Amino acid sequence: HNEKKGEGEGGPSQPWSSQGRGKNVNYRHSKMTGAVSSNIPESGLLRKRFMIIEEILSTEKAYVKSLKTLIGLWVIPLKGLLGDEEKEILNETDHRVLFSNVELLLGVNEQLLE
Repeated sequence: HNEKKGEGEGGPSQPWSSQGRGKNVNYRHSKMTGAVSSNIPESGLLRKRFMIIEEILSTEKAYVKSLKTLIGLWVIPLKGLLGDEEKEILNETDHRVLFSNVELLLGVNEQLLE
C-alpha cells in the first residue's frame, strides 16, 4: 500500500475517508457548524454516533463503579489499619504508592458523567 499523503485516504483532497466492504465513504467536517456531510444517510450516521456515545458512557459508568468498589473494599479499610502494628498490612508509604490518586480519579470521572 504505497500511497503518498494527499493522494489517498486522509489526504487534503479527502479530509476523512473510509473504505471498506466495497463502499467508499467520504466525510467533510464544517469547522463553523460541526456538521458532517457524507453519502451515508444522516439517520445512519446519527445512529452510529449515538451508539458510540452510549458505549463511552457505559464504559465510564463501569469504571466509576470499579473505582468505588476499590476504594470501599481496599483503600479505606487498609488506611484504617495504618499505625496499628498488629493489624497493619501495608505501611503508609506503600499505601500512598498503591492508591495515591484513586480518590482523585473517582472525583474526576464522576464529574465527567455529570
